[in-house]
Parts: sequence; structure tokens; C-alpha cells
Amino acid sequence: MHSQIKSHSFFLVKLLLVLWTLSSCSLVKWVPKNQLLLMENELFVDNKKAGSEMRSIIRQQPNERLLGGPRLSLQLYNLGDPNAKKGLKKFWINMGKPPVTIDSALVNTSAQQLGAYLFNKGYFENESHWEINVNGNKRAKVRYELYRGPRYYIDSVSFEINSPEIERWATQFMATSLLYEGMPYDAQIIDKERERIASFLREKGFFAFPVEGIRYIADTTGSNKSVELLMRIDDRIIESKDSIYTRPFLPFKINRVFIDPNYSIAKENEAIIDTQQFDVYDYVYREEEIFLRQRVPAEALHFNPGDIYQQSKIKESYRHLLGLKIFQSTEIAFRPDPIDTTKQGLIAEIRLKPLIPNNFTTELTGTNTSGNFGIEGSFGWINRNLFKGGEIFNIRLKGSVAAQYNSRYGDQLFNTREAGIETSLEFPKFLLPVNTFGLLPKRMNPRSGVAFDILWQERQEFSRVLFNVRLYYDWTESISKHHTLTLMDWRYTNVLNLDPDFAADLQFKTGFESVVSIGSRYTFNYNGKVGTQKKNFTLFTVNAETAGNLAGRLISKPAESDSTANTVFGVQATQYARLDFDFRYYIELPSKQYLVFRAFTGALFGYGNGSYILPFEKSFFAGGTNDIRAWPAYRLGPGSFEDGDDLINIAPFKLVGNVEYRFDIFKALKGAVFVDFGNIWIIQRDLPVYKEYILTPETYFEFDRFLEEIAVGTGFGVRYDLSFFVVRLDLGYPIVSPYLPEGKSSRLFFRPFNFSEFTYNLAIGYPF
Repeated sequence: MHSQIKSHSFFLVKLLLVLWTLSSCSLVKWVPKNQLLLMENELFVDNKKAGSEMRSIIRQQPNERLLGGPRLSLQLYNLGDPNAKKGLKKFWINMGKPPVTIDSALVNTSAQQLGAYLFNKGYFENESHWEINVNGNKRAKVRYELYRGPRYYIDSVSFEINSPEIERWATQFMATSLLYEGMPYDAQIIDKERERIASFLREKGFFAFPVEGIRYIADTTGSNKSVELLMRIDDRIIESKDSIYTRPFLPFKINRVFIDPNYSIAKENEAIIDTQQFDVYDYVYREEEIFLRQRVPAEALHFNPGDIYQQSKIKESYRHLLGLKIFQSTEIAFRPDPIDTTKQGLIAEIRLKPLIPNNFTTELTGTNTSGNFGIEGSFGWINRNLFKGGEIFNIRLKGSVAAQYNSRYGDQLFNTREAGIETSLEFPKFLLPVNTFGLLPKRMNPRSGVAFDILWQERQEFSRVLFNVRLYYDWTESISKHHTLTLMDWRYTNVLNLDPDFAADLQFKTGFESVVSIGSRYTFNYNGKVGTQKKNFTLFTVNAETAGNLAGRLISKPAESDSTANTVFGVQATQYARLDFDFRYYIELPSKQYLVFRAFTGALFGYGNGSYILPFEKSFFAGGTNDIRAWPAYRLGPGSFEDGDDLINIAPFKLVGNVEYRFDIFKALKGAVFVDFGNIWIIQRDLPVYKEYILTPETYFEFDRFLEEIAVGTGFGVRYDLSFFVVRLDLGYPIVSPYLPEGKSSRLFFRPFNFSEFTYNLAIGYPF
């Protein structure tokens, strides 16, 4: 069998090489007569090859290569016919990209822009040249040569500000200036400095202060190739009818805030029939029915009448209003207050257009769970603003069928079935026994909710019912930090039927027993990408939870025997503590390439009732589509346990790392190369719940050997971006296995290459 696979694979490789060779011979197939295919841009600065940043300035780029090899997009295009209206030839045209032919006008423009780039970097005396070198039939390269000349440095930075109210802030905003004496002249940094100062002034009340109001004058007449920078902020320009005049900039104050909670363009010109005041805000109504309780938008606005205008408060208000998920559109507009004699007063108008309150949803999707294909469908109803307080009620009925092959249970096709109901009610505030209006800072954007789920599962090996009731609170510490506290999380699993032969095959039987868990959970999320323009960023998540400490003891009764867990309503209760960390670091490389690092670790500790029973889903497993992709899910570990390939394996401790390089292939098709490593282990070996592993000491975590038990897999993947989701196929191959093979003296070994060892992972979305 293996020899057949190898022979077929060798034939496939030869076929691909032949196709590549044939297609490379026809690169110029659709290049028009008297035109040249752009094969390469050669860019030299002072007789040295330039980096990717300058290359991106060139207006014409050659057809892209796949990993530096074939021009796949062009070769696909050449398989078709640009004159075809339909059929296979039209398909190849749509899949590929046409040949890039040299346009001398664009080449000349590129040379000028390269010179301008150097000029903006302080090389005021640079020179640029270009030439086209024909290389074979209809093929050519473009060579750009640039000579930078001397670089100019900033000798001094001074400022001239006409408005006294801005000048009094000058010392403060200049203290953190991006410009300093002795630095190279850089127009890009100067533009960032202008934007920084303008943003600073908008925070100090200077409403809509324009970046264009800040000008830098560069004087290069001095000696030693130096630049004297003068920053100028002139007075505000005002146009009034036929005249234009100036006046000093002054900070603006918000005098009044009007809220229209049921705004629509169609009713904009209708008369206001009622105005009501709530807290410090004025509500306007054009119809009698009140759509929304007034406290809801009031708690989402981060500015009040009497406040100095601050741009950051406006942005925070937008985020808060959109986060309510009950408005189709939001607009915060400002206009001068006509009765303000100082001419520095503003009126804020908050225009809120509600979403349709009731919405029905239907969904039908294909599924792939651990290699079992099936169909999942759902029907749901969403009510936004259920009690006119911004509440969101969601109820969804769902069901699915899947094909799970197992010869023991016959050949019935769809033999795995699920049905359930999910309900939730979310509030735009904290559910507390006291009035919470004004109690918490608005920046926290507090939310809370209750949820109740029921799920019935029927598989060939077992059937069970799962219940879950939870009460949760979440809030925002800052734009990048988010907290969630699940105060009560009651989970109940009732196994109704378990096949005895299947139970005998299980290495770890927890998860196929009835169990109740009453606990709490806290989650902290840090997202270093939001609110920043940094190319490299960090994502971090920590989860901490515990179960069975308070509620479990209050309603549990003593067990009849010391060898089993206490019960709640006749079902075994569990007690545990769980902690996990997920760290990710993203590095953006040139040409839409990314390098992603991920580290994950987690531990589950059982005690009390948890010494006898632990929830299956709270333990950890290795392998699968988002983990160590060279092994199927649940088939790796624990430790160096070598019989895990045929069992469902979970463990209370996990340590995993991933490195993935991502790149574009062409259009929406993207590729990746990855290395995954890690494993799972048993800890607390004296607990009865792990009695199945008592005869396999290689499953236990030991400091002196765990490095030898780290599994390593590598592979490559393709992803197709459909905008609304990504379809992913990853092929993983194990290169280091943790278990001890026969005849080997070390636990660390490299497997002999075999095509049958590949693991295919088909999934939706990126792995991390």
C-alpha cells in the first residue's frame, strides 16, 4: 500500500514539474505585439540593492511568484483566453492575473517618486535614472539607479503661534515632540508631529482643529547641510458671506446635548412634539411612543453639558453606542450655539436610528467534527430592546445530523444527532439589587446577562442531555483590556445510555458519566491591535475558574461511600480549579506576510468531589485543527503514552507552542508554513479520577523528562478568504514523536517519512 502511495506521489510531482516547465515557456503567450513582459525591477541606491520599502514605491510590479518560484497567477491566466466569454478558458482568466507589460511613462513616474521619497528623507540633492533591458522574447527588466547625495539634519526647531490660548499649551505639547535637534530630516515624521499636535489641541477644547493649521517651514540656507525648522500656527480663518478674516483659536465648551432616540431622515423635517430632560440631557420626540428608556443612551454618552470639547470622549461615545447593538446608525454632530455670546459654545445632537426590534434568523451549514461530516441547521428569534431598556433577547432552536463511521454499529449513514435550545437575555448594565445609574464609570461599558441552554446528543456509543445556566458580567477597562466574570455557571450532564463495549475502550471515562458542576469563571482579554497603528502586536487571554466551593456544598448531601463523590439532586457533583494562559504575538512582514507565535498552557486541579469525577470539557487534549496539527484531535499523549492513537485522550495539564509563517499566493488564496509542538500530561497522580493511568507512569508529568516528551509537527496549509470567513486546509506531519518505539533507547526520535502519516485538517477560520 505504501509503495503505491509513493509511486502515485512521485508521478504527481513529475506531472507538476512538466506542467510548470510548459507553462513557463508560455509566459508571454498573451503579451501584445511590440510590448514587453516585466520580469523584474532592479533597484540600486548608491550601487547597492535597495530594500522592500523603496521597491513598493515602484508603480509597476512584475507578476508575483509563488515562494520565489513559478508565476502561478500568470500561468493560470495563460491557460485561458482573454477573448473567451464563458467556459473553462474564461474560468482560468478569472482565476489568474494578466501579464504586466512595461509602460515607460509609469517607469519614469516611478523614478520621480523614488527621488521624491529620498527628498522627503532629507536627501535634497539626490539623482535618479532608469533604463529598460530587453531579455529574450518579449521579456525585459527595468533598472532604477538612485544616488542619494548628502543627508540634511535638523539644526533647530522653533515655533511661532499667534493664538494665546494655544501658545499656553505649547510648552506641554512640545515636551513630547517627535522632532529634536540633530535628527535627520524626515517629512513623514514631521507630518506625524503635525497630526500629534492637532490631536492634542482637540483634546484641550479646540473643536475640529485642522492639521493644515500647522505649517512647518524648512530653511536650508545654513551651512553644514542643516535645516532650521519653524513651526507656525496662524489664527483661525473665518469666512463670512463675502469677507474672510481671522481670529485667535479659543477652546469650545459643550453647552447643551440633544438626543433623538428614534431618528430617521424621513422624519427629520417633522415637528418636535415633545422635549423631555433626563439627567443633564435633552430628549426630542417626533412621535408619541417612546421607543427607548432615556437612561440607555445617557449611560453611553461620555460627555456632558458644561464639558470642554474632547475628541477622545466623542470616540468613546461612538464605541459605547454601537456596542449596545440596538442602533442601525449613530451620529454625533456639533454646531455653534446661536445664543452663546462668546461664540465658543457648541450644541451636540445625538441622532440614533434604531434597528428593527424583531428579527428571525435561519441557518443551514455543513459541519466537519473530528472527520465526521454532517449538516447543522437552526431557527432563531432576536428581540432588541425587549423591555425598552436596550435588552437583547435571543432564542435559537438548533439541530444537526452527522455521519460517524463505526463498523460495530452498522452502516447507517446519519447516525449522530443533536437537538437543543439556546436562550439568552443581555442587559446594557450590571444586574444588581440597587439602581446602578451613575454608579459605575461610563468607560467601563458594563454589561450583564443570563443564559440557559439545553442540548440532547445521540451517538452510536451513547446518548446524553446537557443543561447550562449562567449569570455573567463583563466590562471594559480600556480599549484593549476586557473583563468577563461569570458569577454562576451551573452545568449538568446526564448520560442516559452508554454502550458497554465503548466504555471498555475508553482510557479516561470522565465525560461519559453524569455530573453536575456549579462554579464561577473569570476571563481577561488583552488585544494590543485595537487603537494602534503598530504592525506588531500582542493578544493575551487568561481564564480562571473554580467549581463546587459554595453552592455545591450547600445543596449536596453526604455520599453513601467514601469512594464516590457527593451528589446534587442524585447526580455526582465535582470540585476543581482551572487556570489557562493563551499568548499570541503577530509580526507583520513586507508584502502582506506575517509571522505568528503562540504559547498556551493550562492546568486543572481536582479536589474534594473532584478527586472522583471531573468534567470532560474542562480537561485538555492535544492535536486537531487549532493545536498540534500533525496529530488528530485527542490522539496525542498523555506524555509518552504510545497507545493513544486509538483512544480519546485528555489530561489536566497542557503545554503547547506554535510558529506559523503566512503569505499571499494570489488573490484570495493564501498559504502558510507552520511548526507545532507540545503535549499533555497527568498531574495529581494520586487522585482516583486518574486510576485508568495508574499502570502507565509514562503519562505523568516529570520535570526531568518532559522535554523528551514534547511532540513536534510541521506542515503547510492553504486558506481561501471569502471575506466573511476563511476556509482552511492544513496538512500536518509528525517529525518528533514523544513515545518510545520498539528498539529505540531514546524517547526523542525522527519518524521515517511516509505519506500515510499526514494529518489533514479542514476548518473555518485561522487556527490562532
